[in-house]
Amino acid sequence: MKKMMFLLVCLMLSVTAGAQLKKVAIASASATSEQSGEGASRAIDGNVSTLWHSSYSSTNFPVTLTLTFSAKTHVDVMRYIPRTSGSNGNWHEVTVDYSASKTLNQWTTVGTYYLNFSSSSYDFELGEEGADVFRVRFRIKSGYGNFASAAEVEAYVYDRSKQEAFQEYFSDELLTQLKPEVTSAEGIEDADVKALVESLLTDQDYGNFRIGEYEPYRTVASLQQELKTSSPYNQWENPTGIYLKPGESCYIAVSGIADDKVGLKIKNWVKDESGSTYALRNGLHQITAITEGNVFLDYYTD
Repeated sequence: MKKMMFLLVCLMLSVTAGAQLKKVAIASASATSEQSGEGASRAIDGNVSTLWHSSYSSTNFPVTLTLTFSAKTHVDVMRYIPRTSGSNGNWHEVTVDYSASKTLNQWTTVGTYYLNFSSSSYDFELGEEGADVFRVRFRIKSGYGNFASAAEVEAYVYDRSKQEAFQEYFSDELLTQLKPEVTSAEGIEDADVKALVESLLTDQDYGNFRIGEYEPYRTVASLQQELKTSSPYNQWENPTGIYLKPGESCYIAVSGIADDKVGLKIKNWVKDESGSTYALRNGLHQITAITEGNVFLDYYTD
């Protein structure tokens, strides 16, 4: 059975083993279909409680959402964040293109993806080395309920600036082991590196509560079909034991993900809110929680 290793660093500090995603500003957004009051600009307003939604009465696929940057910008990853409640408009088949020209109608196709109307966020990589772009467009060919929507669409670039700094002190990609010669944090100039080194040197229980090995579960849809139930089975396996509050910054190091889609989910059981989701891949991620709740690993595969 495939397993993945996971380290959740819930500290107000930057921790980067390798490449960390750094957000890039998007200047404007437009769409070929939008509902009054839920225009394309809501997909880039930084607020996941608002959303862009295609026309309630006349959505005709494909629906194209185009994002424009103020200048040619290097982008490695485009992140699609579905609506935080409900499913209408969640994407299924979508083709991603980018243009290096702000005016010419010249596009390079990244690929076509099938998201299965998922409520989890999805990261689209613009090639192995990223791309210098003026515009990125999503040609959405099908969506749940025959609509298209998005809470946010964000752009990121890989920031590798701290890779060498951490490699000087840590011996593994999950940042769980110091090199044998590292016995003190004294003299470490990088504040982020110093903070994590100090945590590992002074807190004997640090690794016990923040490092976990997680196994996949069978997909909810597959199990529901076999059991012939009218509602999905448990979607909240793999608890991490971590609780986050809105605005709290966390850094997550992951290894062992193969070809499966893996995510992180936050769920507030007291208020029974819909929560939020974040796509994960091998390496380091930074998130700032937008909702409050318990943290789970979303790891389902057939």
